[in-house]
Amino acid sequence: MGSYADINIKNHELLSWKNTYDEWYFSKQDRVREITEEDDSKSFIGYRVDVRTLRRRLQLAGHDLRSAERDFKDTRMLWIEEMKESLQRHRAHQEKKPDRFRVEMIEEITSELEVLQAHGFNDWLLALPLVLSKSKDNLEQGIYDQKVHIENEPLLSFMLSSLSGVYDDNQGFAGSTFPCRYIETYAVALLEISNDDDACELDITDLVNGGWVDDFNDIAQVQAGETQFHEYFNLSLDELSTLNASSENQVLQRMMFASVITAMEAYLSDTMKRHVLNRSAIKRRFVESHQSFKDKIGNFSISRGRVGFLEHQRA
Repeated sequence: MGSYADINIKNHELLSWKNTYDEWYFSKQDRVREITEEDDSKSFIGYRVDVRTLRRRLQLAGHDLRSAERDFKDTRMLWIEEMKESLQRHRAHQEKKPDRFRVEMIEEITSELEVLQAHGFNDWLLALPLVLSKSKDNLEQGIYDQKVHIENEPLLSFMLSSLSGVYDDNQGFAGSTFPCRYIETYAVALLEISNDDDACELDITDLVNGGWVDDFNDIAQVQAGETQFHEYFNLSLDELSTLNASSENQVLQRMMFASVITAMEAYLSDTMKRHVLNRSAIKRRFVESHQSFKDKIGNFSISRGRVGFLEHQRA
């Protein structure tokens, strides 16, 4: 079956993956881990920023309304050209061999071509919120009609229907919902119809639960109030305590004692490597606070003072 991850802007899906994911324009500082013990469906592991932040990141990468409009116009013109070519082919076939299917395709493509030519970038942006709402309703109701007809709403009907007369490879990132070739263009459009404080999320909860990717262990440790090393150390002690319940075997007792020392050494060693040796501030505080180091620092300071005094006297 697999597990899934997806990016949502104001609860509108932008992109999804199976058994993997990409951080896209999210970063490590955006990570969120919200675990609800009572209801797993409400838990969230992933990345979260507001619309304002994501919009700014896209702008810094060169993706804004102007670039989105250029992509929209290029894709729209490509569709218009392909629809016209499709019409010519169907009409040529119809002249040679009349066919009811050809007649229906000619009518369908002609109608969609008129809608496409009559509406521009701003028209699509204005209609997008209603289209997304209706698409969600249709999905919840199990309605998967390829062609939708809404009275006196030609653009809405077009945006909710599958494209005719355009090759699959050229239908772009979002299909008839929004003419564009790039994910960033559709993201800009979704951000434009959202409020600055709305959430943008990359949800990897299902991937973590399915074992496809690692949990955010550093955040989990902070939330749990202990490191994984400490957890493993406690588990080892619990296991040794169970074995130690019997005091009849002296050899086993000595082995248990040695194992406790080994578990403690492993815990201290792992903690030192992970949380001390790679942090200069902690090492400095340790040297400054440990008595033996403090004595050496004091002696070193006195020695330096004497050397400085003697050099001054010679001068």
